[in-house]
Amino acid sequence: MTHGFRFEPTAVRHGDVIDRARIVRLLNQRFDHRVTTVIAEAGFGKSTALALAAENNRLDPVGRDVWLAADRDDGRPDHFVGGLATALGIDQSTVDDGRLERIIDAIWSQAPTDVAIVIDDAHRLDGTASMQVLAELLSRLPANGHLVLAGRSTPDIPLARLRAHGELLEIDERNLEFDDDELARLRQLRRQHDAMSLPRHAATADLRLAAGLDAGAAFLWEEILASYDTDRLTALRRVAVLDELDDELVDAITDGAFDCTTLLAGTPLVERSDDGTHRLHDILREALIARLEPGERRKTLAIAADTERRRERFPRAVELYDESGDPIGALETARAFALAPTMLQTLDAVHTTRRIARGIDPDAAVCKVLDAISRFAGLEGQLAAMFLEAGAAARADGDDELEALAMYRAAQTQLLHHADDYWATYDRIVELAEHNEFAAGVEAYLSSIHHQLDGDADAALAALDRIHGLGRSTELVARAERLYDLARPELVAVGLTSDDVAHLTPGATAFIGISIWIRGDSSPDASAAAVSDSIERTLRQGFTHPAVSTLGTGALIALAAGHDDVARRYAEHAADLARSGVGQSILEVVIVARAAVAAVLDGDAAASAILAEHQPHPQYVDEHNNWPSRAHLAALTMVYVCQPSLRPMLDRVDLGSAGSAAVAAGRAVIAMREHDDAAPAADLPWHQVDLLRANVLPTHLAELACAAMSVGSEAAADVLHALPHERRLLQRVVEVSGRSAARVAADVLGDIPQAEPFRLDITTLGPVELHRDGQPVTAPEIVKRPKVRELLGLLAERRRVDRREIIDLLWPEHDDERALASLRTTLSTLNNALEPDRVKGTSAFHLAIDGESVALDDRVGHDVVEFERLVEAARADDRSGLPARALDTYVAAIEIYRGDYLAGFDVSWVVLTRLRLRSLAVTTLCRIAELVAARGEPEQAARWAGQAREIDPLNERAGRQFVAALEASGDRSAARTAMRSLVDTLDDADIVPDAATVRLAARLG
Repeated sequence: MTHGFRFEPTAVRHGDVIDRARIVRLLNQRFDHRVTTVIAEAGFGKSTALALAAENNRLDPVGRDVWLAADRDDGRPDHFVGGLATALGIDQSTVDDGRLERIIDAIWSQAPTDVAIVIDDAHRLDGTASMQVLAELLSRLPANGHLVLAGRSTPDIPLARLRAHGELLEIDERNLEFDDDELARLRQLRRQHDAMSLPRHAATADLRLAAGLDAGAAFLWEEILASYDTDRLTALRRVAVLDELDDELVDAITDGAFDCTTLLAGTPLVERSDDGTHRLHDILREALIARLEPGERRKTLAIAADTERRRERFPRAVELYDESGDPIGALETARAFALAPTMLQTLDAVHTTRRIARGIDPDAAVCKVLDAISRFAGLEGQLAAMFLEAGAAARADGDDELEALAMYRAAQTQLLHHADDYWATYDRIVELAEHNEFAAGVEAYLSSIHHQLDGDADAALAALDRIHGLGRSTELVARAERLYDLARPELVAVGLTSDDVAHLTPGATAFIGISIWIRGDSSPDASAAAVSDSIERTLRQGFTHPAVSTLGTGALIALAAGHDDVARRYAEHAADLARSGVGQSILEVVIVARAAVAAVLDGDAAASAILAEHQPHPQYVDEHNNWPSRAHLAALTMVYVCQPSLRPMLDRVDLGSAGSAAVAAGRAVIAMREHDDAAPAADLPWHQVDLLRANVLPTHLAELACAAMSVGSEAAADVLHALPHERRLLQRVVEVSGRSAARVAADVLGDIPQAEPFRLDITTLGPVELHRDGQPVTAPEIVKRPKVRELLGLLAERRRVDRREIIDLLWPEHDDERALASLRTTLSTLNNALEPDRVKGTSAFHLAIDGESVALDDRVGHDVVEFERLVEAARADDRSGLPARALDTYVAAIEIYRGDYLAGFDVSWVVLTRLRLRSLAVTTLCRIAELVAARGEPEQAARWAGQAREIDPLNERAGRQFVAALEASGDRSAARTAMRSLVDTLDDADIVPDAATVRLAARLG
């Protein structure tokens, strides 16, 4: 079904309508009111006025308009909420009771941008359960959310309190009537200059100009259309039965005589969308349909239904068949829809089709299938019985294909939840496969799984050649999924044609992406960037299962890239989401991700403990005695090392090239630790760096590299030195590995500065301070020596600095001899402050001083690094539509910012960094204020915005947020005072206020 008018306002054709600036100005206030109602009968120009206002806002944005034209099905809450979610860009193709929550978060996350939810034809919700949903939405809207409700009647939601508090903008027929100037412009537009009086009703005035003084609307339109030939007029009457038109529909209905352009050219009251969809105004439709014979109406609906079915727009076709009085066609089309790939079955489409089919024959097998599909959110275990019941009904009807579909869905559910009756379902599928192609394809898919669980990869792969009859999209997903689960990532996407690529669904692309990583075709850094984007998209969609899977994969990739904090955050987030309830296979993704993070940060014992605490279903254990689970495939080396019970199985099965390399790495770790045997490590494919880094955790890869180096592998040394956190990894090797690897690790460590004797942290946001093991260093060398602190700040920022540059920056006024002497003295003093207990004559740990440069050890902490890391993490959550999570992280970040960078040092080299960090702090404070304000806490928002203003009084965003928060708290006097102060401050700096500031000032008066 097209959505030409559902999610976009009518495209404004300025040659056809007058620009109603008066109404647009009135509607511009929608962003200043909680609710705006536009109530009038048909023909007053409600939709056109809203379209003009939306266009004006696009050209000069004040906020964001989100458009939803209510349709006949919006009386059902699921359809209405689904429409709102789609309008906001929230994917909602499965059942999810949290969709309204995600709608609220989607609006909140756009703060401070005001978001107006515009619902046109809102009268369609009257007297339905969706009106309660609308009331709940209103009660929970964040402060930056607004409702605009246009229709023929005032919606039955609580408006009295809003009216009393001035938060309700009411526009009615008196406002929408044409005034004298608008009537004059309409005459000019229509080139009618006679003296006839015109009504102020928009559509009637336009009609009278076109057809004369003395006729009713229907007659007037006949007069306008009198010049059309009979065929064109007949065609217009026929297409008027449809809500929306496009060229293909018009061509089918008129037997090729017309398209939209030739049929509708010059016809008033026709709305056009940018995607080529057209819609007739209700007044025109009613006039045309009144003169259409019932038989012609049914014929038109039937032709349109055939067209929509041919285009695979099944739900719309079902509606049209039903309207045409063809229940058989409606049920047959509902059946075709049920057989379509799952990814094409949106929740709204399922509910629409199901409702109509049940109205025709509630006992039909297709109704039972649709009943189950409508509850098909993540393959819940209880659905198996529903699909089995649907299959029995299809069998009673003799519909083998529909029964095969029901059995397929039941089998999927039973497999996921390890149901005891799975084999009975499979046996029935085998029977059906003897004479039904769809069932044969399902049997091949399930047979591949059986062979996999038996440990026979060759047979499982061979079964894939028999997967046919499921439809191209379903087959592409099935093959990609099966190849990945069979540990053959190198075969995923091989041989795809350009046509295949065009039909790829998100399900297929997800398996392609992870396969590219596992087979070593992407570096850790590139994959980390890609998975970060993927996580943001998946979290915004709001689906628990794919979100958990993507976060788990992201944690493993982040570990490989050395982003340990990011990996921990991903794993914790996945665990949080999984608490809402997920299937066994998804839960195992969380367990593996947590174990991998523990292995890298805390050691294999911690990882083993996490894996051991997970006690899966006994049948699940039995099934994976012969093949690793999907979660294990992403971390086979760790599983081999940390789950000894699985080693016999992993040693036995054929896991393809990437999987075999990962298992070989696991064997090599054990050989090194238990037998001091380095040969297996030396045999690993060290030239395939990305393959090893994708499949072997850094902690194990470092150990294996040391083992291989012990027998002369130079390639292994290259891999070792490419790993992030090399020192930490080598220390682990010394502690846990065999003698050969441990000896190499110790030798390499000898070439790296020794272990950190204590933790040092430098704070430069505010006064420069030094902390040793968390305690402030108050030694006079630091407290009373500004040049020592300045040098410390310089080294913290740049880590390694040329001696000549230090002299130029810190002692530009000295000659070389004096400057060098000052540098030697300052370095000696700094070294004493950093390591007061260092034995005389031993090398300094934290400072490396040579003839050319001075370097600060990378392990010395720096508050700037942590501040920037937290801000970036918060922004990632913000972009993902997770405002609550983002807010907490923003607050944690700003707590680190204690003041200007290197406060008290007015030297040139500090300026740019100081300005950058000051700007980042102000931006962070403003974002906190925006989110807090949108949450309905204006006093707190004013506090945060006030802090931003203190840092940068010229920042307009901070100033506006402070003023807006004062106004929202009810203190308009203080808001006006703050606004005057902001304007004066800008004026003193010769800064012209931007448009948003001017608008806010005008609003305050």
